Amino acid sequence: MKYFLVPVLSLVLILLSALSGVVVALESDVPGKIFGQASYAVRTTLGLEKSWQTVPGPDQARDRQAVACPDPSEAVVVVTGGQSNAANVVPSRHRPVNDVSVWFDGTCYRAADPLLGALGHNGSLWSLLGDRLSETLGRPVLLINGAIGGTQFADWLDARSGYYAALFERVAAAGRSGYRPDLILWHQGETDAAVARDMAGLEREITALMDRLVADVPSAQVYLFRATRCVGKDRVEGVPAVNETLRRVAARHGRTISGFDTDTLGREFRWDTCHFNSLGRERIVDRVVPELVRYFQTARAE
Repeated sequence: MKYFLVPVLSLVLILLSALSGVVVALESDVPGKIFGQASYAVRTTLGLEKSWQTVPGPDQARDRQAVACPDPSEAVVVVTGGQSNAANVVPSRHRPVNDVSVWFDGTCYRAADPLLGALGHNGSLWSLLGDRLSETLGRPVLLINGAIGGTQFADWLDARSGYYAALFERVAAAGRSGYRPDLILWHQGETDAAVARDMAGLEREITALMDRLVADVPSAQVYLFRATRCVGKDRVEGVPAVNETLRRVAARHGRTISGFDTDTLGREFRWDTCHFNSLGRERIVDRVVPELVRYFQTARAE
């Protein structure tokens, strides 16, 4: 019997390897939805790894010039994470004109898209957001980034992915140099909107990630965006059940702020009905920065 099982298991693994790449494409591949669900379910059941993406390493900064780090007593330190809309997917790049830098691989670099630490090769939300924050607050902003496209909340809880470990190592290294994060900006939900059917289970996963973030970064709160819109008829207008789950977690979690609902941004703010274009970035920054400015001003006064 065992000799029969070997080729069968080998065939299963080959099929799963072919299907696993679809999981990453769930944000843009509508036909991949069913296969992605099956691949994820089978791999999870068998205890197998998903097709994890390679997290950014030192080579990402190869052509970047290091700069002097800001004074830790003056800097606003912001951690960013989530999936592709929190990474470098905006078609146009932004280079801050104010005092905005990025902590990466133990070094400070001048902030410029694509931002170090996140996947993707184009523009980001956070370069412009950091620029506006620095201008409004009159303080330097230090970004620590870690978004990985196509991820689910569960992926950040799975040690095999390496996603959380890579981001937290950056945060920990910055902490050893005196930088205490003030806020964590987390934009995620589009992939879970494609595969999640158990909202109670999803709520537990989101809550577990929020718990882990604030436990490992005790100086910060999490600003949790609500995001489910993406490619495909099931997500093009958003998925209310997942959106509500995100809202509910933020409302119940003592150190999570219920953030901007980016599902309210329609197709004119996206280049593929999922990922934000430059108009979407502007709208998000216009909406979120005043809220964050009030948060930082209140925190500084306390």
